[in-house]
Amino acid sequence: MQRRMHRAAARFWRAARSIHASALLSLWLGLIGSAAQAEQSPLELETRIPLGIVKGRIDHLAVDLLRQHLFVAELENNSLAIVDSNNGGLRQRITGLKQPQVVGYVPTVDTLFVANGGDGSLRLFRGGDFAATANMLLGKDADNVRFDADAKSVYVGYGAGALAVIDPSSHAKIKDIALPAHPESFQISEDGHSKRQRVHVTCGEGAIDVFDAGNNYAPAVWFYRPSPLRT
Repeated sequence: MQRRMHRAAARFWRAARSIHASALLSLWLGLIGSAAQAEQSPLELETRIPLGIVKGRIDHLAVDLLRQHLFVAELENNSLAIVDSNNGGLRQRITGLKQPQVVGYVPTVDTLFVANGGDGSLRLFRGGDFAATANMLLGKDADNVRFDADAKSVYVGYGAGALAVIDPSSHAKIKDIALPAHPESFQISEDGHSKRQRVHVTCGEGAIDVFDAGNNYAPAVWFYRPSPLRT
């Protein structure tokens, strides 16, 4: 009797392993099929939005998610296009700018911040009717714009090496952060331990400057990338 029970148990576990293996095989084949399908489905063009007659190249973009408006910096055309993504057409164009390189939209104050490389200005427009509200002269080659929601600050890179810190509500410049070179790009992130906001800036060849926004923008860390060996 006990021997028959052992044989029955052995048959049960062999069947269970077989079912388990079959299930794993089915799952594996399904994953392979999904991966193959993904490889065979490249990005496809959904639509093309005509901007009308635009001279030269365009630069950075920004978006107002609530109104579904896309903002396009038309650098060489000295203008800013406002596209209504609901109908996929050009809604309006702001002209008279000076080589607008970057546009940023700050929803908390419903304001557009447009950095102009031609005259070093930061021009502000209302998000509802696009009326001009301020024109701040920062310095030559005003470039990237970033918004820090936690610090309630707008950062604008410009000149031979500086970041302007702007209060988006009062439009006042809070501080200038000196840099060793023109900031080609920068990003804002939160430190996982201190929960402080840090500003990471590319400054010149092989260097990233990091500033602690929670400590009066004191330099926090320097990273260096070794130059490639020359042969």
